[in-house]
Amino acid sequence: MNMRNTITLSFTIILLFFCCSGFMANAQYLYKDIIVTGQINANYRVLRDNRVTHVTLSPSALDPTQNNVTLQQTIYPSQQLMVTYTKVPNAPESWLKSYFSATGLLVKTVDSSADVVTTSLYDYDDGNRIKTISSNSVPVNDPAERETHSWNYNSNGQPVQMIKIKDGIDTTFVSFTSDEQGNAAEETAIRKKSKLRTTYYYYDAQHQLTDVARFNERANRVLPDYMFEYNDAAQVTQMIVVPEGSADYQIWKYTYNQQGLKTKDDCYSKRKEMVASIAYNYSFGK
Repeated sequence: MNMRNTITLSFTIILLFFCCSGFMANAQYLYKDIIVTGQINANYRVLRDNRVTHVTLSPSALDPTQNNVTLQQTIYPSQQLMVTYTKVPNAPESWLKSYFSATGLLVKTVDSSADVVTTSLYDYDDGNRIKTISSNSVPVNDPAERETHSWNYNSNGQPVQMIKIKDGIDTTFVSFTSDEQGNAAEETAIRKKSKLRTTYYYYDAQHQLTDVARFNERANRVLPDYMFEYNDAAQVTQMIVVPEGSADYQIWKYTYNQQGLKTKDDCYSKRKEMVASIAYNYSFGK
């Protein structure tokens, strides 16, 4: 992977965790539906509790052609709404409206760009666990796409099954098995009677996710796609990302202030060279 592609991937990952909505490609449903949504909820509550009204990310990269990146987020407390504006090189600008409940749970997103508008609805059970995520995407020149994820849990609150239905006819059945500590450890999906690649989840003693892994045919063994480290406040301080089909990887290091607000992201290549750095700037309300 050359430096330009690495930097572009860097900002793609920023967008994933800064303004994620709807569904992402591939499997890893537990991570993308449950874990990432939980991170979005936690981030919103930190911003809300600190009376943040505006966030500006100031990215910088080694390649000056990749520095023309705009990432801004505005919080409207009375409406329980966050509006995220993004513009990255060689891509259309986009707006993401994220609506939250009074308790700080994501309930709706409207993600719009020049090419497509995607609306996603999030429903929770009595234990504040994701029950369903319904997404409707309307591209400019293509038919609309609908997708629903319906989750079921055991008596311990761990997911045991998810049913994904796309456009009302394409169904994928996803099942989970637990490890000795009761964590959801293996995710197996079946679509059209064919078994898809199993995703493996690993945890630390505090039940925090440390690895998301899948079988790598080239290496003939299970290898991680993501690896995480945490601080005492259960915030992610480091994430290692391995792009699918690549022998390269990125190391993200995150810094927080005493209020729990993120202040800086630093991205390093496999060779420990800094690829990009992102500073967070906040405005506060009364």
